[in-house]
Amino acid sequence: MDTVFVDRMRRKLRALQAEQRERIASLAAGFDVEMTASVGELSSIDNHTSDLGNETMERQKDLGLLMEAKRTFGLIEDALRRVDEGTYGLCAGCGRPIANERLEALPYAAKCVTCQAEDDEDLSYYRPAEEAALWPPFGRAAYGRHDIDRDDAWEIVARHGTANTPQDTPEAYDADDDGTDKGNG
Repeated sequence: MDTVFVDRMRRKLRALQAEQRERIASLAAGFDVEMTASVGELSSIDNHTSDLGNETMERQKDLGLLMEAKRTFGLIEDALRRVDEGTYGLCAGCGRPIANERLEALPYAAKCVTCQAEDDEDLSYYRPAEEAALWPPFGRAAYGRHDIDRDDAWEIVARHGTANTPQDTPEAYDADDDGTDKGNG
């Protein structure tokens, strides 16, 4: 591989590494503050539970961003290691050269487009384990039927009552005034 290109990629990787290091430090600093302090409350037990709910959601989002920044930082370190070893730009899957255009766009890419596409076909490892228990979503027998879809499930649940009023679902009410109410589901 062209040494000028590899040197330029090394500089680009070092710059990305510095960016990720700053991002990690910034996100991690947010976890040093207690949630009650970040929303300006003296206690987490008060009348404003939505404040803490919002703060919890923001912390979960920040945690996800922190995890992704750490993952990216690791990929950058791996790429810099490959530069030092002289294997930068060679696909970890097939051993062929990775296109310079791909490395320009994603300097820490470890695989060529073809090998990466093969890896991306099975994204099940990104899904939470509890989703396996939910699949297929409506394929289980309920009320003796195996062909229940989303709408059928709602109709079964709505038979037990809903909080809907006529203005919420006007089509569920009798519009021709024959005296028979269609219900509120």
